[in-house]
Amino acid sequence: MPPAYSRQIYPKEEKKEEKPKVQPREIAEKLYSQIATVPPRLMLFSILGAVAVILVVALGVFMHVRSEDDGSTAAPRPINAESPRQPAAPVARPARKVAPPVEEAEPTVTVRQIERRKPKAAPRSVVAPAPAVISGEAMIDSSPQGAQFQLDGKSDPSWITPFNVKGISPGKHFVSVSKAGYTTEVRSVDVVSGGKLPLAFHLAPINALMVVNSTPAGAEITLDGKPTGRVTPAQFAVEKGSHTVLLKKQGFLDETTTADLSPGQNFQFAPTLKALGNAEEIRTVGKFRKLFGNGGESTAGMGTVSIHTRPKGAQVTINQHMLDKMSPVDVMMGPGTYVVDITLNGFKPVHKVIGVEKGGKVAIDEILDRE
Repeated sequence: MPPAYSRQIYPKEEKKEEKPKVQPREIAEKLYSQIATVPPRLMLFSILGAVAVILVVALGVFMHVRSEDDGSTAAPRPINAESPRQPAAPVARPARKVAPPVEEAEPTVTVRQIERRKPKAAPRSVVAPAPAVISGEAMIDSSPQGAQFQLDGKSDPSWITPFNVKGISPGKHFVSVSKAGYTTEVRSVDVVSGGKLPLAFHLAPINALMVVNSTPAGAEITLDGKPTGRVTPAQFAVEKGSHTVLLKKQGFLDETTTADLSPGQNFQFAPTLKALGNAEEIRTVGKFRKLFGNGGESTAGMGTVSIHTRPKGAQVTINQHMLDKMSPVDVMMGPGTYVVDITLNGFKPVHKVIGVEKGGKVAIDEILDRE
């Protein structure tokens, strides 16, 4: 008999139902796109949750693959030859329970749309319109007045204080004021657009100042023997030293004075002029009139003046009226002030001022000195 061959029967493998594989890449991409819009703190929580999910999924895949490998590599058990040929009963292998992957709840992701602020545009520089330039003016005065002034080195013969200068451009300017006998003053001024600037300069005298007046006014002034061509009141800037002033007015007695002045000194001469008597009413008195009276009613209210000189024969002039008789001489004249000038060749002249009162007597007795 042909040898009996033993036949080994392998149990059929049970086909297990394949479970769908989870794609971790898709989950990661989905999470990454959502995480990009999440705030930093929430993003940190999201990353931690995503890492936990990926670990769980990877662990489940690893367990699933290992279970399949164990089933395909298991060795079949041999059938005992002595046992009757019976199909071997399939060995029931306990099925491994694969724990399903723990699905963690996805964290709630709040997506905030970050509003990007547009950069502020730089402010446009607005160019202000240039203000209109309006010329200014300056009212220039000085003490004393009548001074010549310059504006920025320019002058005009008519620029005598007080003067109003118009058409001055706004800004800084220089004004210089000068007058003979006084210091020159220079000042820097600012003229505003359309403004009016008052300027007053006080000039200090460098020479002496002589102020001449009289009562009544209108007397002719002679300074140091030279006619000035001016009448009282008037003022003069003179150098230091001695100066003589003579005042003359028709019908009044001359007044004169001499003063020694220093630099910057102010000197005033203001006499009250004495009215002269009427020289036309002067009458010479002879010996006959002395014996028999002074002429009655014609000489009433007059005074008597007796003039004697040594030597005799001097010329007598009263208020610039020359007498027709030489000294000694007696005259009758009305009340008032009289100037008596006595001259004789070879002798020094005599100048006297006398006052005659009604019914009074004045005696002039002079000893002439030789020249």
